[in-house]
Amino acid sequence: MKAKLQRQLAIREGILQGRTQEEVAKRLNTSISSVYRECRRMREASKQWMTDLAERDFTRIYKDSLDGLLQDLARLHDMLEEPDVKGNPELVLQIRKQITTVREAHLKHLLRAPMVWSLEVFRKKYATDTIPQPLMPSLGGISGVDV
Repeated sequence: MKAKLQRQLAIREGILQGRTQEEVAKRLNTSISSVYRECRRMREASKQWMTDLAERDFTRIYKDSLDGLLQDLARLHDMLEEPDVKGNPELVLQIRKQITTVREAHLKHLLRAPMVWSLEVFRKKYATDTIPQPLMPSLGGISGVDV
């Protein structure tokens, strides 16, 4: 069993490195049909993974998290305008640090956008019905920043 698993992993590695199925078979001294079957298993597993993400409405959850981060930023900026905060330099600094933290989280989420866009295209094509998601009570925004 261990040898079979090692061969499967070697086939996957070769394909991920950009080699053709024929090159992988020759390099591993195995049949082209073995490589073909493993590639078919990889494609089926990928399809299932994408379907699972679409069924769980991943793109909507992603958008909700971005919206939550923007809500957190708006609330933090509003806090800076409060009279009792303006007179407290330590509190202003603390809020500005939180603003920076939330902005960093927002940017990290935005950098993941191409993956999410491709999931949205996949969802529209293969999972046209949106699956209702349970509502979660807000905890000061999706980011969890306590404001």
